[in-house]
Amino acid sequence: MPKLVYISHEISGDVKGNIRKILGICKIVHTKDTIPFTPYLSLLQYLDDESIEERLLGMEANAEHFRRGSFDELWVYGTKVSKGVFEELELSVQFNIPVKVCDKRVKVETNYAFKGIRRGMALPRYLMAERKLPNRNTLFFRRDSTNDIVLFESDTFLDPKTGKDVSRFIPTVISWDEILDGWIALENKCKNYGRAKQRSFKERFYDHLAGLYGNHRSLDNAFSASLA
Repeated sequence: MPKLVYISHEISGDVKGNIRKILGICKIVHTKDTIPFTPYLSLLQYLDDESIEERLLGMEANAEHFRRGSFDELWVYGTKVSKGVFEELELSVQFNIPVKVCDKRVKVETNYAFKGIRRGMALPRYLMAERKLPNRNTLFFRRDSTNDIVLFESDTFLDPKTGKDVSRFIPTVISWDEILDGWIALENKCKNYGRAKQRSFKERFYDHLAGLYGNHRSLDNAFSASLA
């Protein structure tokens, strides 16, 4: 009987480009003994990965395949452990699904992700963005359960062998700030933009807040002004 393998690969960012990469991987992987399984590709035909609500809807639908044991193994590809890949690794641990790292470029991050998962660390699941501060620490933008924007500063940690930044898998909170109802306001601002403009606006927004935070300036009024 052929093995059914779930192909785990980052999607966000260059969505179309990553879909092409995943399809190329499927073509290589697919043999009489191995069948690639990518249910999220069908979801991306009608759900917008840039929308928080639609993305969460898609992730929940995708997670159902893990709960039901719809496949035999999870194979990890790509260049990074994105938010989606991290959630898939979490689900694999939860449901005892074997994981195989098939791309050496993502091996280091996958190892640190597993360490974080076993410690109960879930930052990558809610992480929206990160920026480096003038003091070389890392500022994380995290969405919480009430749709507030939580910013927290952490030490930057590099893997000693490769120099790869793995701070988001082992964060240490130095200080934090909070913006009430932040993601709701940001989504409302962006909902009438096209995908490219949404992405550009959000990147400038993160840059602006990180600059204010790094200079120890208040974020509340600046947040409102940046959305005006």
